[in-house]
Amino acid sequence: MNQNQKRFRRQMEKIEKEQKKEEVYSYIQKKFVGGNNRSETPIRTTTLTAPSVKLSPFALVMRILMFVLIGFVSLVFGIGLVVSQDKTSVFFLLLFIISLILLFFGLVNPQSVFHRSRRRVLAYCGSSVILLFLLAISTSPTNDVTSNENQIGIKTNAVPVSTPAVTETREQFISSAKEIPYLDLARNPDKHKSLRVEYIGKVSYVTEMGNKVTLLVDVSRDEYGIWSDGLYINYERSNGEDRILENDIITIWGTVQGLKTYTAVLGHSVSLPEINAKYIFINEHEK
Repeated sequence: MNQNQKRFRRQMEKIEKEQKKEEVYSYIQKKFVGGNNRSETPIRTTTLTAPSVKLSPFALVMRILMFVLIGFVSLVFGIGLVVSQDKTSVFFLLLFIISLILLFFGLVNPQSVFHRSRRRVLAYCGSSVILLFLLAISTSPTNDVTSNENQIGIKTNAVPVSTPAVTETREQFISSAKEIPYLDLARNPDKHKSLRVEYIGKVSYVTEMGNKVTLLVDVSRDEYGIWSDGLYINYERSNGEDRILENDIITIWGTVQGLKTYTAVLGHSVSLPEINAKYIFINEHEK
């Protein structure tokens, strides 16, 4: 028998004693006093009142913690009610948290929650938790389904459609390239940035690092067959593609990057128009 049961038993015994006293006083008054007025002072009957139940120290601590926690949660959600645009869902969520706190403390110690038994705490607070949880979920804006309304008033779910990236073919890229006069390109390289160009020239220098290739290509040929007017070309060969050698005559399709300055073998600086080549075709090899 725990402390609460012992205390309850003592209270019931006290109540039974008071009831017996009341019955004795009523019998004496009825038997000896009756309706005559022999006694100037009537016998006073006692009125039974329910004895006050004192909380155990553990229940008192639990109740204090419960109210502190409820106050803190109410303060936080009160600020949320002021800030949030959807006040209904925040309000139901607040009540749900409070019911959950009451359910927890009631199951740990029923005396800390309205002196009820665990069965009543589970019935009342448990049903409140379930109901308020459903209300909070149903009124939450995240539960709403985004929909569009068409002209005839029928709502259809809006499904974002991702547009697949359009892959440009080799033919499309080559057809969009144009040949810009070298003098114009060399004089105003920044003006022609990002433009697609096409040139035919002779390779005068090649460096390779894996599939990455750097070329110096002369694109102007005079009447004596001498090539001049160099371009700085960046290119990445695909796997299995033929290597580009010096003195190859090639056709280049690429994008203008501006002006490239590098240090030549003799130590002086050289500036040439720079092109990132997308496609290169080897026409022939010239000795």
